[in-house]
Amino acid sequence: MKDFTKENEETAQPPEPQGVEAPEPEFLEDEEQEEAVQWDGSDAEIVSEGADQEYKDTITGVKLSYVLTEEEIRTCMRGTQFGKRRKRRMRIELVVFSALLLGFLVFFFLKRNPDNLFFATVCAAMIFIMIFLPDIRIKQDAKRNANGKEICMEIYPHKIEMGRGENQWEIPLDGSCKSAIYQKNIVVYFKGDDMVILPMRCVEPSVLPEVRAMIQAGTQPRED
Repeated sequence: MKDFTKENEETAQPPEPQGVEAPEPEFLEDEEQEEAVQWDGSDAEIVSEGADQEYKDTITGVKLSYVLTEEEIRTCMRGTQFGKRRKRRMRIELVVFSALLLGFLVFFFLKRNPDNLFFATVCAAMIFIMIFLPDIRIKQDAKRNANGKEICMEIYPHKIEMGRGENQWEIPLDGSCKSAIYQKNIVVYFKGDDMVILPMRCVEPSVLPEVRAMIQAGTQPRED
């Protein structure tokens, strides 16, 4: 006699759930991300400064070496010299000198007074100086400083060490210095407007967030 019980157990299927719809996947909007910085393969490694006597811990930092390009230097110098406040002041000055230039030219053509032509020439010269002279000087300085010299930097939570050996010097990260970012370049200001430029392309992506965090935590943001 055929065993129908076993056959029924093998062929039986669990009942399909009725009236329950599968949940639709939720689509989350991607948060706005910063434009990725492409690493150029420059040397970057984790280094240790030594044991801290109070906490018996090793202070680690990031060692970098890179060469600045003329474009990077020019970008940071422009960002330093042409902040928002200075741009606003320059616009006002340009409007004033342009109005004076137009007024002196009108009076010159109406009265043929040579003094009006002289003052119009002075206004035109001032406009030229304000528009073109700063950029000319920045290009000259950037070209002079882009000498192909390798820059060595070690970044720790409390300081930045520049150079090597006898030429080594430090920038404290104790809040006494300022910093800014201009087009993927981190700039640290010390002793006024003296600055050190760190292109983000020179930092390995895995340590870039740590480098930015140490610099931003130890400096004040530079006001434009």
